[in-house]
Amino acid sequence: LGAMRAGCAYCAIDPAFPDRQAAAVVRDARACAIVGPESTYVAFAPGCAGSHPPARLVPRDTPFVGHRLEVEVFHLPANIALMTMGWQQLASPVSLAAVGMPGCFQQISVDAAAAIVGQANSAVWNLPIPDLPDLVGITFYNQALVLDPAAPNALGAVVSDAAKAVVGRL
Repeated sequence: LGAMRAGCAYCAIDPAFPDRQAAAVVRDARACAIVGPESTYVAFAPGCAGSHPPARLVPRDTPFVGHRLEVEVFHLPANIALMTMGWQQLASPVSLAAVGMPGCFQQISVDAAAAIVGQANSAVWNLPIPDLPDLVGITFYNQALVLDPAAPNALGAVVSDAAKAVVGRL
């Protein structure tokens, strides 16, 4: 209804269409707007501090099919972290006090993890995203476990903020 009031028409484009075919449909329909999953990478929960401020996940771009997502993790006291990736945000954060990290909370399911090493208190995590249209709209989550030998806790580690990502199309 909104499209008609704006003087436009609604035209569904199958996400499985190759980019060239989708572009032709948009051109032929003289589209005035394109609506679809927007590529995002947004922090939704804070991390916990140790000997440094809480580690932060900062994307260099947002996730798109056919491109590499790079997320820089800042405030790494020992220049090392374990980047976790999950398919769900936990309904209730899990306190990590039982494993020696009071004041720290796990915010996401842990379905995969990768060690990242950097320098100058930061490191970069890379995620190549295949050029598959079926990935558009997929949501995933990140949170890093950060080694911090001087952290005021038994484990000598802290966690970063947690982020939600949605894969989009350029």
